[in-house]
Amino acid sequence: MARRAWQSFGISIPPGEGPIELELGHVPIRLTVGEVVWSRRIDPARAVLISVPLPSSGHRWGDLMLHDGAANGYRMLGGRKVPVFDALACLRPSAFVTFVAELEADGSDLELLSSVAESFGGAAEDWSTNTRILCKECSEGTVGHVHDDHVAPAHPHCGIAACDEPHAQEILSAWLARVPNGRILSLCRASAESEQNVPGIF
Repeated sequence: MARRAWQSFGISIPPGEGPIELELGHVPIRLTVGEVVWSRRIDPARAVLISVPLPSSGHRWGDLMLHDGAANGYRMLGGRKVPVFDALACLRPSAFVTFVAELEADGSDLELLSSVAESFGGAAEDWSTNTRILCKECSEGTVGHVHDDHVAPAHPHCGIAACDEPHAQEILSAWLARVPNGRILSLCRASAESEQNVPGIF
């Protein structure tokens, strides 16, 4: 039914049975709180979140989202503009949990955390450097400038998507084994209490 519906609008969808899951590239999705995160688009109206959203969004890495088809702003990816789509609903919540880790490490070591988490079947994102506050005009247009200088906190806050706390600890332990100067200052499951201490992106 869905395949016929898209084809009736002139959108090329391969024949087959079952849910549609294509590889339509990465696009940014604007969540209901205004946060813009990256996703993997699997058909013209659905995408899977591949960023680790901030706890205040109510979303998690791996959520399957229904999104609008009209562009509401643009971001740059690989030297080209890609449209930002507004989220309409979460079709399938992720089974993963978001944890907030306060770490002591330099930039290159934090970049390594993301690849380590991926190798353990999870995800990690350095919210301290990957988030910016944008005005409404910039957020819904093409980001061209930041009105205020972004100052990273002394101890980076990272979001970790994991099955449970032991899984999150396993990811961090594997990261520490490769980062001699790294330290874990705190690790907690995201909650209303921790949301107030994490930077946001709008």
